[in-house]
Formats: sequence, structure tokens, C-alpha cells
Amino acid sequence: MRQQATPPVVYATDKTRAALGWIDIVLKPFCRIEWRTTAGYFQSLGNGIAYRTIELHTSIALQLRDEISGATALVAPAVGEIVTELRAAIDNSDVVLFDGTFWSDDELRHVRQAARSAREMNHLPIIDGSLDFLRHSPARRKIYTHINNTNPIFMPGSSERMQVEHAGIEIACDGLEVVL
Repeated sequence: MRQQATPPVVYATDKTRAALGWIDIVLKPFCRIEWRTTAGYFQSLGNGIAYRTIELHTSIALQLRDEISGATALVAPAVGEIVTELRAAIDNSDVVLFDGTFWSDDELRHVRQAARSAREMNHLPIIDGSLDFLRHSPARRKIYTHINNTNPIFMPGSSERMQVEHAGIEIACDGLEVVL
């Protein structure tokens, strides 16, 4: 970064930028960051892709659009509940990459008794939260991502994995490529 001719561009919500304010001080001797604020409407990134943010209660989702084909992808890795705007974005996306962190709300308590629940950590469980919703989504591809290592959908042949696959939802893996 010290020898970079142009500053890196970082897109962030106001809340994220405030939390990362210290980084400007650390990088001052080397370079600066060009901060850009995200918005709820599509903004071009200048490379044929436009994006918009969808505000969730304690996180955001991103919807990306190919400016030539008009195809859209939604990336929602931390979803505590399906708010109206997120529901509409899912219904209007060709591909949905969705929070698959936990199978059940009490999943971690089977590993550590005092652990917080999935919902307390802002993750809608698959079994009683997102599975039926995504099953009925018109998206061409629906993919669970951001999967915790305790989630039984990782185990080939598990009943949980079979339920997800039967619902027409993919499970992300290393090297996954998505073409819009």
C-alpha cells in the first residue's frame, strides 16, 4: 500500500466506516483510503457491475447486478430475520447466496452448553427459518454459504443435507463459481 499510486477504494456503511476510523491513522504515512458510502439504490462500480445494499437490523446484504445482462445476485451472509426489502430482493434475484451458518437455533449448545443461540448471534437457523422460504424462491440458484463447522449440512448423506438438497438449495464449497 505504501507505493500504491492511487488509494484503494473501500465501500462501507457509515457505521462500518466509523468503526474503522482508526485505519486512516494507521495508513496515513503510506497512503489514504478513498471511502465511498453504500446506498440502497444501484450504483455502478465502473466495471460492468452495479451494487446496492439492503439494510438488515444488525448487518447488510448486497445485491449485485450485471449492467449488460441485467442478471442479479444477492449476497446475504448474516441474516437474523427476513425483512420486507430482503424478501423482495431475494424474489428478484437470479442467484441467492444466503446465510447457512446454523442448522438449528441451539446447535452450538450441543457443543458448549453456555453458547449463544443462532438467533442471538444474528443468524436465522436453516430448519425453522430459511429453508422453506428459500425453497419457494424463484431464484435460478439458491446457495447456502457462511456455514459453521458444527452445521450437519456439511456431512454428505446426513438427513439435514438431504433436506437442503431436496429443497433445491446448493451448499457452498471451496472453489465454487457462480456465473450470472
